[in-house]
Amino acid sequence: MHGPHPGTGTSRARLAAAVVGGAMLLPGLGWAQAAGQWRDAKQMYAHTCAYCHGAGVAVELRGRGLPPEYIASVIRNGLRAMPAFRPSDFNDTDIAALAEMIATSPAPAAPKAQGGEQ
Repeated sequence: MHGPHPGTGTSRARLAAAVVGGAMLLPGLGWAQAAGQWRDAKQMYAHTCAYCHGAGVAVELRGRGLPPEYIASVIRNGLRAMPAFRPSDFNDTDIAALAEMIATSPAPAAPKAQGGEQ
């Protein structure tokens, strides 16, 4: 019998497609807050950005010295796998605050090694 078997490239490709496809849907899932109703930029980052940028899925943005204008443009328009966020997700004031927070935040501390390392 020929065809895809668990652990083959076809199965991995399907899994990768499902993960990427699911990530592309994130902005439309209906967030806890609507545009203009976020408490602050840290809450916005924790409830949206950190799912990828704080989890090793996407590059860490904080501590890189990226210009706020560039960050704001990518948030609104997307870039490669990064989805665009609609005005109903983040209004322009939200984006400006979030971009400034990311641009001025230091890089997070590296996680401490766990286990028997000595």
